[in-house]
Amino acid sequence: GFSVFLCKLINRVAPGTIDERVINLDAVVNDQSSAANPTNSEVLENISLCMNSAKALGCDLTNVTVQAIVTGNDDAIKKIVTEILKVGQLSTINVERFSGLVHLRESGSSSSASTTTANGSNGDTGGEDIQTFLHLTPEALLMRWVNHHLRATGVAPATNFDSDFADGTRYAALMKRLAPSPAAEHEVALSSAGPEQRVRELAKSMTLLDLANKSYVPHASDIEQGNRDR
Repeated sequence: GFSVFLCKLINRVAPGTIDERVINLDAVVNDQSSAANPTNSEVLENISLCMNSAKALGCDLTNVTVQAIVTGNDDAIKKIVTEILKVGQLSTINVERFSGLVHLRESGSSSSASTTTANGSNGDTGGEDIQTFLHLTPEALLMRWVNHHLRATGVAPATNFDSDFADGTRYAALMKRLAPSPAAEHEVALSSAGPEQRVRELAKSMTLLDLANKSYVPHASDIEQGNRDR
């Protein structure tokens, strides 16, 4: 059942997080779960186990409840699956795997090199201790990397991955720098007069990229709404 899938998804993202022996493999949700027709306790245990493990990994499960998942609430299911997958993707961002990230430390040596702090905000600390840098979250490291490339294009750095990307300008700038093959299409997006046209052109140009899985290409509405999970 779906509750078993969630537990196994956790272990796929972070192996060993859940002891497989405690997962109720035969748990099945009743066709019409309700107060009069309750879901069996094994399903509830699996979902609780998954949610607790997801939170321990750093997933934001605000407004996600066991009952919402049991009853098939689309928003709750989408959020917990997306959060688990996001944690899995971000876990690959670390200095051990990408040693070049260490060059993104804040030097504080140039007034023109306004850099990003651990929470992604701009600032100049006057020099960053290596241990401080190594304790940055994967999301903060990603923000450092993104802002490094944004500055190289002359675009203002970002402080978040939602509203700061909603008008498409930063997406287009990053794509033009990092995926120059359809550069003409990226240039159209950058030069578009308004944000609505820009994100439409941007979404169109994304389909031209040689992505491993085109299902991850966001729709224009995802960009406009600042959907950080895309």
